[in-house]
Amino acid sequence: PTGEITIEGPGADVLAISGNNVSRAFLVNPGTTAQIVGLTITNGTAASQAGVNGYGNDVGGGIDSLGILTVNQCVISNNQGPYSGAGIASTNNASLTVIDSIITGNIVGEQGRGIFSQGNTSVQETSITGNSATLNAGGGAYAAAGSISFVDSTLSGNTSPMGAAIISANGSSIQLI
Repeated sequence: PTGEITIEGPGADVLAISGNNVSRAFLVNPGTTAQIVGLTITNGTAASQAGVNGYGNDVGGGIDSLGILTVNQCVISNNQGPYSGAGIASTNNASLTVIDSIITGNIVGEQGRGIFSQGNTSVQETSITGNSATLNAGGGAYAAAGSISFVDSTLSGNTSPMGAAIISANGSSIQLI
């Protein structure tokens, strides 16, 4: 489905959406504008199988977005996946905005444990901590294309063999404000 959707919870400390370590919590389809507010998104898993985003279904353990997504006042925690963006994957030139949120404890085999961005991403007043990558790069965030900016945000305690906090590839740009 496409169109606009807002999912508003009572607060990240009150309501959690879980993938039960079996599936991802949310998929935002191309052509969709979505807002997710006031939730914890946890225990999502991206499976290794064919998918719609060119990477297969192995990205975005918590959220896989191929549309326009705003995440506000959320906790994205304890999600996993074999490839990219265990917390949030924003692929196919999608747009991602994360505001006043916490992205923590996400684990993935390849790149971008907290956030994997392949479009334009803005991170504002957000804490990205304790995410880990076991094989490749970008423990906190991985910009694979487009741009990613961090405004009044914290990246700390993330681990990765290369680029524990942030890594940029393929001509993508990073701004720290």
